[in-house]
This record gives sequence, structure tokens and C-alpha cells, in this order.
Amino acid sequence: MKVIQLTKISDHLCNDLLSLSNQRFLINTLIDKKLFLIDANGHVKEQFTYNDEALIISTALINEKLIVIQTMEPHELRFYDL
Repeated sequence: MKVIQLTKISDHLCNDLLSLSNQRFLINTLIDKKLFLIDANGHVKEQFTYNDEALIISTALINEKLIVIQTMEPHELRFYDL
């Protein structure tokens, strides 16, 4: 395989790669609590900081309308409207 695009997103561990509609992806980092929206070309389109004490463990997409974020400390499922 040949690498066609490299995108630097964080110096910290990336926890999840979530496929969204329109060939976009959402990536979250564990330590610095950042969410990155990546386009089909591998470019970072938006960056969000998850302003909360909880760590993001995983993310899921439901019906292209909801993003579910699983957190640790506290252990919760948090539902967000797209």
C-alpha cells in the first residue's frame, strides 16, 4: 500500500475514528479531550475541545442524527444532536 495523505492531528493518543455522512470522520483524543472533524481529503475542517472533567472513551453515530459519547469518571453515555 502507498500512503497518499498524512494528517497530523495531535501528539496524544487518538481513541476513535467515527465515520460520518458525506465522507467525513470524527476523531477524538483521550488525554487532551479534543474532537477533530476530518474531510474526505484528510484535512482537519474543525477542532473542538470537550470541556468536561470526563475522559472520552468511545463515540458512536446513531441514524446520522445523534453522536453518543461514552465517558469515564463519571461512566456515562452522553447523547448529542448533530
